[in-house]
Amino acid sequence: MRRIHPRGHILGLALAMASATAAPAAVLDRVGVYIDGWRAGVAGDARIDGSSPGTPFDLVDDGGIDDATDAFEAGAWFHPAGPHRVRVAALELATDGSATLSRAIEAGGVTLAPGDVVRSDLDLRLYQAHYGYSVLNMDVVNVAVLAGVDWIDAEPALAFTGGSREARLEGAIPVIGLTAQVQPVGFFRAYGEASYANWDVSGLDAEVVDLRLRVEFYIGHVFGLGAGYRDLETRVEDDEGLLDARFDGYQLYVLLRF
Repeated sequence: MRRIHPRGHILGLALAMASATAAPAAVLDRVGVYIDGWRAGVAGDARIDGSSPGTPFDLVDDGGIDDATDAFEAGAWFHPAGPHRVRVAALELATDGSATLSRAIEAGGVTLAPGDVVRSDLDLRLYQAHYGYSVLNMDVVNVAVLAGVDWIDAEPALAFTGGSREARLEGAIPVIGLTAQVQPVGFFRAYGEASYANWDVSGLDAEVVDLRLRVEFYIGHVFGLGAGYRDLETRVEDDEGLLDARFDGYQLYVLLRF
């Protein structure tokens, strides 16, 4: 079974962003909110258990799920004082599809035969609450270490003639990571974040690697538009099943800061 590794994302992000060229001081925003739309590629495996473990199946090849979907996130950040930073966010992603099975799959105690038609659904919700402490806190460049909690809630499901089976995979996962931003002028900012979550307690075995990069352009300091890229890898397993998947693609943002 595939395991997720950070692959140097966190260290590479910090070095790249912290080495950016300094420029005139930028206005420090204290509160901000944003929404974004994400065109996310989908790849990975799922498993739906019953009284015994089910058969892992490829979400796209076996389940027929679309290999790209639209996801949405809303979030906010707070800089109450000095080096302290807080970010909260809620992501919702849903995709589905159908396929004719080319091999037998056991899902939730039911054996599906080759030739059976199945409808697949995947819902993913990720809620994040992160605290950051700035280790480099300047007007132009800021680098912070972060710690917090991700709550993951994933539901892979298969529907077939005569019934359906699903797995509800959820739980809280502790997170560590880095954020970095460069704001050479007041109307422009580049932001990066890399976080890693890992938890294997009380039947929940989960890992999340989340890398995001974006640029933001502001009008009158308050209203902003942004574009970025996100790479989210999730692996969550409990006694109901498994989701081991990657979601990546480009994002568009609308931001307000005060």
